[in-house]
Amino acid sequence: MWREVEVAAVDETRRRTLDDYRSYLPWLEKAALTEEQLRRIPVHEAPDTVGGSLALGYVSPGAPPAVPGEIEAAGTRQIFVFQREVPEDLWERLEAATFKPQPSGYAREGMFTGVPDVTIRDEDHSGPGQG
Repeated sequence: MWREVEVAAVDETRRRTLDDYRSYLPWLEKAALTEEQLRRIPVHEAPDTVGGSLALGYVSPGAPPAVPGEIEAAGTRQIFVFQREVPEDLWERLEAATFKPQPSGYAREGMFTGVPDVTIRDEDHSGPGQG
């Protein structure tokens, strides 16, 4: 019985891993990582100041803090993984799963719409609010 209590105490002080956030990040299924692999990836609540980081998205209120014993956030918050702590093959799979193509705005496409920009000329200044 004493051994069980000791193991539980150690578990409550460890940094949380991506496995602890699996239910908060449904897109993780796209990464096709096993439970064991998810347990090897520590989670942080701020980007790495030394090396590369990957933002994994927002977790909802009620998600556990990355370090047990810290105060839980009242709202949503982002979580991160540090490149220096993640094996290269797992890093690549996480990067691929989090990549979301966005319109670039290049070649005269509207930045937010993805359709070509339209230029409207109002040379006689008779547009809205112009009398």
